Amino acid sequence: MAPSQLEIDLLAVFIETAEELRHEPFFDLYENTRYSTQDKKLYVIEFGDRFHFRSALIPFRRMWRNGEDSYYADILDLIVKYEPNAIGAAASFRDRHKQLETAPASSHVASPGKEVVDSWLYSVFVHTNLKRSRTRAEGYDRRVFEENVRKFGHAWYEYAFRETVRSAGWLYFNILDWLALPLFEHWRAAKSEPSFQISYAFGTAKREKMPDGTVIIRRSSSLYGVDETLIQKFFRLLRRFRNLKDIFKSLRMSDEELLKCFIQARSIRELIKAAGFEFHLADYYKPKDGDVYETATLHDSVTNEFGSYCSTRDWLIIASKGTLRSWSRQFRQLKALLVDARDDADARPRGGIVYS
Repeated sequence: MAPSQLEIDLLAVFIETAEELRHEPFFDLYENTRYSTQDKKLYVIEFGDRFHFRSALIPFRRMWRNGEDSYYADILDLIVKYEPNAIGAAASFRDRHKQLETAPASSHVASPGKEVVDSWLYSVFVHTNLKRSRTRAEGYDRRVFEENVRKFGHAWYEYAFRETVRSAGWLYFNILDWLALPLFEHWRAAKSEPSFQISYAFGTAKREKMPDGTVIIRRSSSLYGVDETLIQKFFRLLRRFRNLKDIFKSLRMSDEELLKCFIQARSIRELIKAAGFEFHLADYYKPKDGDVYETATLHDSVTNEFGSYCSTRDWLIIASKGTLRSWSRQFRQLKALLVDARDDADARPRGGIVYS
């Protein structure tokens, strides 16, 4: 059964929206949310940049809100329609999202996550709704927001909002990587293309060259800049490369050692050797019982292939060819981002996936 043009476009717009959200600084930079209490009362709470968070809410709402073209639940229905093998994964994502919506938003805010998010979005962000009738139970307006602030305290109320958005966002990224992108690539291989090019309407970089040759420069203010050490930048960028992040954890190195060896290494093989491991390539390797220290599978969203690797207690790492290819490609990409500021997220198109 071939998808309709509308179905292709809906999946494409979900991918576009999820990729845009993933490259928002709210998810990309260290938020460093933390708080301290004194005598069982909140003393101080710290958040990341408020402009980063407000920016992330725009694409977030398009996947959170029922009725939007990229509403996550409708996209799951679409995926399952064409990929019956995805029923189990889709059900798991639904359950996790439902729990996020219905469970208390935090230990200090008893309201369900959906109520917290919607009350912020439709009381002080998208709308204030003072002219609308409050006949519906889910009706929110500026006065409701004020009531909740008095009830929970602004600090905990905002904390619950931010953390619920963050958790839902990471759930959407998993749907993107594990279900949406593989189906989209399958459709494209069958010559089923969207009626538009996946891109970002408001741009993703300080400097971009358009297809017609026009150069757009978006000037930023140092007031909203983020100071980073090299090690902070390294681990911020590493979050974009999940397959690398997993193998780096297996190398049993401190953060400082890992960064130093990564900079010095010319390839993933050299890095593994520098960590004290031997590397072996094998697509079908079965270690002895009790010999395995860690084993994992990975998915390469570029090739839509699955790979595997394991590390043993006697300091061996055995990986399949597909795994090595994925590691090597991401190693080169991360290296380029780390050593050349012009290729960092704020200076390059954050397209991630731009289809032409």
